[in-house]
Amino acid sequence: MSTSDASPGAPIFDPAVLDEIGDGDAEFARSVIVDFLESTRPLRIALAEAVRSVDVDALQHCTHALKGSSFAIGAQPFGVACGDLEARARSGELDDIVAALERIDFEYSRLEPVLQALCRKAA
Repeated sequence: MSTSDASPGAPIFDPAVLDEIGDGDAEFARSVIVDFLESTRPLRIALAEAVRSVDVDALQHCTHALKGSSFAIGAQPFGVACGDLEARARSGELDDIVAALERIDFEYSRLEPVLQALCRKAA
């Protein structure tokens, strides 16, 4: 999936994805969101370091993991941003990786409060 695959109006988070895999179980959805938030933090830190050091293997690992977990929970814009940087790393197009990381950070800054609010609501 490339950046062109994410429509500007795409929802930050689509709860229907978790509803579908969890059969509407709110506690399951909350647990998945908590796991996502906890696992995303160290991956984002590692990703920022990989960008700073231009570590292509770490870029691919971090972005692949973030992309997969994002799509799994219904966070498409964040997943698309991660997939874009993953594709750049795989192809060796590293000129704009700082801008790609900034986009990932921006999408996460929109996503995190939505997920935290859902966790509070489900608790």
